[in-house]
Amino acid sequence: MPSFSKLVIHGYRSSVLIVMAGLLASAAAAQDSLSLSVGSAPPGGSVALNLTLNAASGGDPAAIQWTFAYSPTDVNSVAVSAGPAATGANKSISCAAGSGTYTCVASGNSAAAMTSGTIAVATFQLSSAVSSVVPVNITNSYGALGTGSAVNLSGFGSTVTVLSSAALSTFNCNQPSFVAPGMASCSVGLTGPAPTGGITVGLSSNNNSLSVPSSVVVPPGLATGSFNATASAPVTTGTTAVLTASYNNVSKTVSEQLLAQLQTLPSLSSVACSSDSLTPPAAVSCTVGLTGPAPASGATVALLSNSVNLIVPASVQVAANGTSANFMAMASKVGANTVAVVTATYNGASKTVTETLLSPVVSPVAVTSLVCSPQTVNANSSSNCLITLNKIPSAAVTVTLSSNNSAVTVPPSVNFPVGASTGIFVAQTGAPTTIQSATITAATGGSSMTAGLTVNPAPGGTGGGSTSIAYVQSAKYTNDTASSTAQAALGRASTAGNTLVLAVSWGDKDALRMSASDNAGNTYTVATHAFDTRVRQGLAILYALNAKGGATKVTVALGASLQYRRVMVVEYSGVSALDVTSKSTSTATPVANAVTSAVNTTTANGDLIFAAVMDDSGQFGTISPGSGFTIRELSMDTAVEDRIQGAAGPVAATFTFSNSDTYLAQVVAFKAQ
Repeated sequence: MPSFSKLVIHGYRSSVLIVMAGLLASAAAAQDSLSLSVGSAPPGGSVALNLTLNAASGGDPAAIQWTFAYSPTDVNSVAVSAGPAATGANKSISCAAGSGTYTCVASGNSAAAMTSGTIAVATFQLSSAVSSVVPVNITNSYGALGTGSAVNLSGFGSTVTVLSSAALSTFNCNQPSFVAPGMASCSVGLTGPAPTGGITVGLSSNNNSLSVPSSVVVPPGLATGSFNATASAPVTTGTTAVLTASYNNVSKTVSEQLLAQLQTLPSLSSVACSSDSLTPPAAVSCTVGLTGPAPASGATVALLSNSVNLIVPASVQVAANGTSANFMAMASKVGANTVAVVTATYNGASKTVTETLLSPVVSPVAVTSLVCSPQTVNANSSSNCLITLNKIPSAAVTVTLSSNNSAVTVPPSVNFPVGASTGIFVAQTGAPTTIQSATITAATGGSSMTAGLTVNPAPGGTGGGSTSIAYVQSAKYTNDTASSTAQAALGRASTAGNTLVLAVSWGDKDALRMSASDNAGNTYTVATHAFDTRVRQGLAILYALNAKGGATKVTVALGASLQYRRVMVVEYSGVSALDVTSKSTSTATPVANAVTSAVNTTTANGDLIFAAVMDDSGQFGTISPGSGFTIRELSMDTAVEDRIQGAAGPVAATFTFSNSDTYLAQVVAFKAQ
């Protein structure tokens, strides 16, 4: 019989107790082993691991001793219960805990052998501060046969994987309101994957009209769980239910509006942005529109962008009784041109708008400004013109010059040396017999800018009254949102005795009580006014003769809250009185000078012919000036132009559209002083 230094086997009627290892030699056969399974748990959680006996042939032990070794800062406690391989041989397990150790003995009062299988199940309670893998080793493993012979027994430990501690982070439902009976699909979200066994999130509703299950389980390894909130019966009036999701002392709420069956909601009609392309980093203003007024609780329109480079809010709120709401889309830099699609969803309807995000490019040298002073020049005189480039050139640049009227001559070009972004040239006037308008063009690298000059006739000409009319300055204002007023600000204070002429366009309904004022106290008279009922757009021209000086801001009162507001203000010198007016409403063809205000006959030489046009089709193309006219301001669908009529007679203002659109066109003629 083999000898043992400290292995004691008691008789079959008493418990077999292995008091100490120290196996010196064994003639028994092959090696037996103990192996511990792997597992996982969150910090502060527990995990059950199986201890398996692998017994070689002829080496089935009747008693086993082993020790679990671990870090006492990682494991708070251990509990061990007998497995089927032990209980099947009528064995029980007794254990003793130490610092970082847990020693157990599987034995019984008979010599029955334990065969291969699960000897024990060990449950490890992890510390709440543990954050990494926890190793569990098996040491001091010994075994004995029923005869008292020792068994060679090796031990193989394992590890416990520490799961991240997931917390409740989100709670959402797919629609903020619906008509009862009906349901909303809802979901809860965690900060990380659920551990083994999943996570149960408690649910509740504060309104019996909307029921939810008592809880929802987030499956192991997933971070979301879904459920339905159900309204099984109709409601007589609109009511709101607050749903609550709770887990581990964190709660989230969602409000759901239950609508009565007779209560109808508007649908989503549009989503649009102020620009269809932009160069990031930048922001673009966008608007959602409804088919009718929002309910008393407002309307929450869900928003989604398909690109990480264009960020939109999760939703935008349309106020009670409102029909639209604005939101901002924020674009980040892109390495190449990127197309992003923004989707708006409300009450079962979805609309999309596409934004092109442009990658930054190195801009070429371009002309950004051409200003000539004075803008009204006498015969045989000159005007100094200033060219401004978009940046300081790194190489010499040549800007070519041209004039469309022989009454004004310019040099063929202006040379910009390295480091210079501005240049000056002189425009020389001739001696025309009538008032002349000339357009000077400065161009380089595919870019160009223009400046207008008015040339007074030489003495003895037919320029009209004793003083010729001259353009001074202009400004414009554009806003598509609804308001009862619109303001346009001039770049500098107006001059006393000059005339201020306004062109105003608007949408929705006729502005029958329109009036205008400015910060200098001038009085404005309505010269022309028309409203196209087919497309619900209006256009008017107002003026203030012999105005007080100092006006910088003109305010138009529309008399009602209206959309698509445009105001253009132009200042002229040398105007004495209103002569004639005319207007027309028709459909243009894309033919030169096809848009007309209708013909009228002036009564004096040298009249100022001031014209305004409104492309009211909603399918905007381009607007070009009529023959002999100069456009002073242009804003999307509205433009103003002018020219000086040398001799009295029939006159009509004309424009050219690139599309076959409906329009309103009006003209006002003013006499010279």
